[in-house]
Formats: sequence, C-alpha cells, structure tokens
Amino acid sequence: MGEHNEDQEYSSEPARPQLTMARARELTAGLREAMDDVRRSVAVLAAPRTAPSCRPPLRLIL
Repeated sequence: MGEHNEDQEYSSEPARPQLTMARARELTAGLREAMDDVRRSVAVLAAPRTAPSCRPPLRLIL
C-alpha cells in the first residue's frame, strides 16, 4: 500500500508541448501589454488629485 515507483511521480501530468518562437513572441507580447496596463494604473494612482472631493477638509477654528 505504501509502495511508490518513480514512474508514478511523473505520470500524473501530461508533457507540455515544446515552446515555439511564435508562441514565445505571443507570450512576450501579452506580458508587455499587461505591464503597460500596470504602468498606466500606477500613474493614475500616483497622480495628484485636484478634484474638490479629494482635497483634505479644512479645519474651522471656533
């Protein structure tokens, strides 16, 4: 019941197909697009906010 063969370890997953140049270019283009999206999001979040609702409230001295 506790026996383990080396062949069992690798038989559970099918072998991955070899990476072709076309597929590598496709993956690289997708990663570049994703990184561009991240850069745009960071730029939006880091931009100074000028809308009145984004300004800190002024304290009134009474």
